[in-house]
Amino acid sequence: MDTPGTPPPPEDFPRDDAGVPSQPVDGAEQSPAPADETPELTPELTPDQEQPAPPAPDEPLTPFIDDTPTVAATSAADIAASGDADGDALEDVTEDAPDGAVGPAEPYRPPFVAGVTPLMGANRLRANRRRLRYTLYVRRTSRARAAAKSATLTRAAWASIIALLVLTVGVLATSVSAAAAYYSTEQVSIAALSRTVSARDSLRIYDSKGVLLYQRDNFGAQHSIQLSQMPINVVNATIAIEDHTFWTNPGIDATSIVRAAQANFSNGTISQGGSTITQQLLKLNILGSHESYSRKLQEAILAVGMTESGTYTKQQILQMYLNSIGYGHEAYGIDSAAQIYFGYQDNPTTGETAAQQLDLAQASMLAGIPQNPNTNDPISHFSTAQARQHEALSDMVKYGYITQAQAKAAEAEASQPGFFGNLHYGMKSLAPAFTDFVLQQLASMVVAGQVSLSRSGLNVYTTLDIDLQNHTQAAMETHLYGNDHDDFGGGGLIRNDHVTNTAGIMVQQSTGDIKVMLGSVDYYSTHMNGQFNVVTQGQRSAGSSFKPIVYTTAFEKGWFPAMTIADTPTVFWDAGQNKPYKPLDFYIGSPHFSGEITLRDALQNSLNIPAVKVMQYAGIPDVERNATRMGLRPSDYLGTWGLSSVLGTLDVTPYDMAQMYTVLANYGQFIPLHSINSISDSLGNTLYTYQQPRPVQVLTPQATYMTTSVLEDNGARTEFGLCSPLFLDPLISPDLPGYITSSHQGPTGSKECGAIYAAHGTSKNAWPAAVKTGTAQDFTDDWTVGYTMDYTMAVWAGNNDHTPMHRIDGITGAAPTWYRAMLYAEQRDNLPKRDFPAPTGVQRATWTSNNITTTDWFLSGALPANNIGSTGTNFTPCFTQDDTNPWNYCAPAPATPVPGTGGGPGGTPGGGGGDGGGNGGGGPPNKGG
Repeated sequence: MDTPGTPPPPEDFPRDDAGVPSQPVDGAEQSPAPADETPELTPELTPDQEQPAPPAPDEPLTPFIDDTPTVAATSAADIAASGDADGDALEDVTEDAPDGAVGPAEPYRPPFVAGVTPLMGANRLRANRRRLRYTLYVRRTSRARAAAKSATLTRAAWASIIALLVLTVGVLATSVSAAAAYYSTEQVSIAALSRTVSARDSLRIYDSKGVLLYQRDNFGAQHSIQLSQMPINVVNATIAIEDHTFWTNPGIDATSIVRAAQANFSNGTISQGGSTITQQLLKLNILGSHESYSRKLQEAILAVGMTESGTYTKQQILQMYLNSIGYGHEAYGIDSAAQIYFGYQDNPTTGETAAQQLDLAQASMLAGIPQNPNTNDPISHFSTAQARQHEALSDMVKYGYITQAQAKAAEAEASQPGFFGNLHYGMKSLAPAFTDFVLQQLASMVVAGQVSLSRSGLNVYTTLDIDLQNHTQAAMETHLYGNDHDDFGGGGLIRNDHVTNTAGIMVQQSTGDIKVMLGSVDYYSTHMNGQFNVVTQGQRSAGSSFKPIVYTTAFEKGWFPAMTIADTPTVFWDAGQNKPYKPLDFYIGSPHFSGEITLRDALQNSLNIPAVKVMQYAGIPDVERNATRMGLRPSDYLGTWGLSSVLGTLDVTPYDMAQMYTVLANYGQFIPLHSINSISDSLGNTLYTYQQPRPVQVLTPQATYMTTSVLEDNGARTEFGLCSPLFLDPLISPDLPGYITSSHQGPTGSKECGAIYAAHGTSKNAWPAAVKTGTAQDFTDDWTVGYTMDYTMAVWAGNNDHTPMHRIDGITGAAPTWYRAMLYAEQRDNLPKRDFPAPTGVQRATWTSNNITTTDWFLSGALPANNIGSTGTNFTPCFTQDDTNPWNYCAPAPATPVPGTGGGPGGTPGGGGGDGGGNGGGGPPNKGG
């Protein structure tokens, strides 16, 4: 039977009985053998071949079928033994015969076989030839069929390729059109990419000289800087490890994409991205970080389009990337990473950024993080981060950025203990109360819910002077915790007088710029709730510091500093309380009255009874109106207006007190206080610039100047002495060695103090300053508010819980801080010692009233008639001490009010009840100072 799969022999070959193809019968015409067929072979056995054994004599002869291997069979066996089981070698051997050869070089000689006749040998030879021919036929047929199959497959492959090419060309034509269309839809986003990156910067607040006060990092820290402000090691390390062909590729790297595609196909997921720096930039800021093949395609389209179109240069692309890439630990961008990991800060003096301070070891460590900030976190996974750094350094060496020696030195540095130190999360504000205040203002300027201030990219340039701020805080600490004395004798120290807090605000009155804002002496103190901003939120009794507002109103209505007033016991009718109001001046020991006194002396020595008379004359409604116009915001004070308001019964904030005093310093012009000069985005585009409003004349220059002339008159301050901290002479500073105090503050007995007394309170070494103190009832609040030609400052001292201070009066609680801060502000900038110039409309003249002759300021024109003013003769100064009623008069109040002497039951109604402003029928007297 034929072997399965073996082609049948040609039909022209007759078969013998055994099924073996035979030669044609003798005499039949034979066709010549094909050219490619091997001619008949007469094999010759070599001597080493085994000879066939002859048959036994008695064995009958049968048709001979030779099982002895022929040349072909032997060759096939040899080939099979050599590993070519399919017989390919046979064909090769056969076909390698020279052209025209008919057989081997040596003719075949059949071996002698005993008992074999010639006829039998001829049959055997024919059978061998037929077998050989059939074997070759099978081989040729198999080869032809394989060749045909191969040709068919090749034709099919080429047909597929041609079809694929046609399809690809069509798809590419369609894809290019689709890609262009997609790119056009994102052109607006591409054009805004630079702004998009910078808009995610952290909010930054600067002082007036560019010092960074605060960076808000509660939603991550990012700070965009120029590429020129980044060290070359950061640039080279990032390019080497992330995208070494960055400077030359068209936005994508084909090699990386193929490699990533192979890995992703093998894994069945997107495990590698093959993204260039350009692609990563787009992913972060436009496309999002979700993993999908469509997003990768979009990423590639935009990267190529953005690069090839020239929308951004390579430098701009790298700058945006290094400003926005995440470095872990809420650090976005290289500058913020330098701050958080290594504690570097931008230097406003030199212009050096935090990033510029990174060395090679630090730069290469940071460059390895963005690939996977969680895995490559050098704080949590240092070994992984170190391996990544090694990769970055090796790539830098590979691409010629650094030498091997530099790489080894950088790795050695990174291995040292303390390479990172502590992470510097966020930034501690240099002026926390002020920055809180600015943030509140920003929140009111931005539509709620439209912008996140934390990552708004805003740069806010404020009015604050951080140097003045720091010096003022140091002055507060020196006063509260140092060796400053009180003035009650016995060497008492302020630190032992239960004064736990102080606050202050300094402004430049000509512009309204807030230069200093300290809401407390220690913002971070939990013991006294230091984060409570007393300057803007602390409604405290102003004491006698409120008197200048009332006096100025009276001066506007015709009174003047040289006019006399009687400091004598006076009963005022308190319509609000429906009972008499009987104020007293401050006293220690027995009550006393000054009698006839000028308004100048009454204000400088802070006498209460004359002040209430001034309030009565000025009129409560007019004082309230003027105070509001000067900046006392109705929502920011507590209390009821009345006669006692002149003594500080209204609870006001230091902010409002400073604002009102700037009107006095500005000759009656109201210029609002402000804290923000300008706002810009991270690209430097100005978004907001403060436009100072036109000053509003709310009081006359003449009236305000009269008040200023009184408040700067150091010679009239007999209550505190002429060498007190209200006088800005640097030679009487309490910080000087040998400073000695007595009942009057100042270096009593010093050469400079003696000269000041000799000059009636003046000195060429002092900066002229108009200043007033105030102390609330029960000594719960102490104030000093005043101004020079340059600055206005309000200082408060006391306790947040409203508990009374001990041994503290108007000159010891707040004045030393005011003195130190104001003197430093004038000295630091070497500002001239300018006196307040007199405005037009006033004249200086000598005038007499009730036997008191003085030289003072008057309105221009005719002088007032002499002897205008209160004589105090309507009352008998009879006083009786009573524990239940601190004082009483021997004579009743007059039935009708007399100008300057107060009012009885039928007089001008007075509100208030004497809280902190004197004595409303009970309680201790108020400190006028």
